[in-house]
Amino acid sequence: MCTKLVRPCLIILCFFCLSACALATNPLKSIPPSATASPVPPTSTPVPTVAPTVTPSPTVTRTPTPLPTATPDVKATRTAVAQVTEAALSAMIKSELEKMELPSEGRLAWVSSEIESLTVTEYYAQDFHPVNSAIGYKNFILKTDITWNSTSGLAGCGIAFRADTFPLNKSSFFSIFLVRLSGAPAWQIEYYKDGDFTANLTGNTQFTKIIDVKPGATNTYYLVVNGDQITLFANGKRLGSATANQLDHEGYLAWYVHQESGKTTCSFNHGWLWELP
Repeated sequence: MCTKLVRPCLIILCFFCLSACALATNPLKSIPPSATASPVPPTSTPVPTVAPTVTPSPTVTRTPTPLPTATPDVKATRTAVAQVTEAALSAMIKSELEKMELPSEGRLAWVSSEIESLTVTEYYAQDFHPVNSAIGYKNFILKTDITWNSTSGLAGCGIAFRADTFPLNKSSFFSIFLVRLSGAPAWQIEYYKDGDFTANLTGNTQFTKIIDVKPGATNTYYLVVNGDQITLFANGKRLGSATANQLDHEGYLAWYVHQESGKTTCSFNHGWLWELP
């Protein structure tokens, strides 16, 4: 039987051999489908994250806006300073007047800003210079330092006040005449009418050792004019007074110098005027 079926048997045998070889070649076919693991997708190699490059913004240099510079008001500043200075000076003068037992009610009306010097060189000459731009006053206290130099035997310095016009050569006025008479210090209160000497209101020339008449000497004077009373102080001492009722009005003030001959200079400094009510 096998002889007759050798060929078919060989064919069948070859088929089984081929199947066995196929199974040996592909082992996965022997694993049940349920046991076959699902393929894991390959893990991608992570690409390193590169931080974005930040381009820095350009630094902006800010120029500070300058604050507006105030334009100085020079005039206002000077006015403010002058007011403070005047207030301080007024307080000082008022205290000074009280110590001298002089009237202190009133106001500071004028302060000298520089030395006023008058010089005459001719025979029997005199010269005048207005005080405070020839503004008129009636009742006041005037203080000044007077320095004099003279080569004349009769020479002096003076203060004219209540003058009705200026210049004084045609005016009516009162005056304080401070004179060196042959080396002796003297003073008197005078009245001029229409420019001419009319009366010595002190009666006679008054001599005193309180006034220093040496060349270049400086004396400090207070002239008090209040109503019809005129009083003079020199170097803190009362010299005397006189009644003057010829001129009862506001008038100009002036410094003046007078001499008989030679050369005479009178310098007025550190002056102020306190106007009385």
